[in-house]
Amino acid sequence: MAKRQGHTEAHSKGFTLIEVIVAMAVVSIALAALVSSAGHSARQARLLIDRMQARWVADNVLTQLQLERYWDAVGAQRNGDMEMGGRTWYWRSELLELQDERLRRVDAQVRYQSSDPLPIYTVSGFLLQGDS
Repeated sequence: MAKRQGHTEAHSKGFTLIEVIVAMAVVSIALAALVSSAGHSARQARLLIDRMQARWVADNVLTQLQLERYWDAVGAQRNGDMEMGGRTWYWRSELLELQDERLRRVDAQVRYQSSDPLPIYTVSGFLLQGDS
């Protein structure tokens, strides 16, 4: 078979400039998605750590109130702060009425800042009126 002049085998091997540009675009889009996903995962992990620590703070507040045998009128609130995990957490507790007059429900809420409108975590427990 006769070879055409001007057409070599080396010319038919490799990629065109358009193919290379398209391949680079596909790779760059995939890498951007990967970096975005990694950033989202890191933020989610931080949020889970914060919620876990806030839960510990709320549990500690509730336990402290139970150990103190704290009792007050319905609607009474207490505020404070607690160190946990290298940061200061702000908590608020409120006593709520139940049908049994010897019991109070207490909600302990934890916030990043005392002025935050919404808590990160809330735990509810119960207080029994002591004999004192």
